[in-house]
Amino acid sequence: MQIAFYSAAAIAIFATVMAITQSNAVHALLYLAASLVAAGVVFYTLGAPFVAALELIIYAGAIMVLLDRKSVV
Repeated sequence: MQIAFYSAAAIAIFATVMAITQSNAVHALLYLAASLVAAGVVFYTLGAPFVAALELIIYAGAIMVLLDRKSVV
């Protein structure tokens, strides 16, 4: 489980930095979604599956809705 934790943490940090530095809004939203999924994996490996599910459903789902609205406009 430690390998999954450290891998997800590294992915979350990388994706967050990339989301901040992107000039393209769609790419930034995709990196932010990847960061939130990785944060969900971190929560799951720490023994909090309910918080991990909330992270994926609420936050990553909201980013996907925002991405859908961004592509329509």
